[in-house]
Amino acid sequence: MEELCFCRDKNNKDMTIPAPSLAMVYSPKQVWGETYEVDVALERGTLFPELDKPFLGYLKEDIRGR
Repeated sequence: MEELCFCRDKNNKDMTIPAPSLAMVYSPKQVWGETYEVDVALERGTLFPELDKPFLGYLKEDIRGR
């Protein structure tokens, strides 16, 4: 069941329109490529080097120059 958004147009007249989407996802197809060795994959948290994005939150102050 789709909820409706009750809005007013530019002339301040009531109008009912379908509720907008909250979010949309774009996920490109992944092509199988190079993989880490099992021990490296377990250490890094991913089998695929292109998905290896280390968490750098501990450097937050350094990135801002503080």
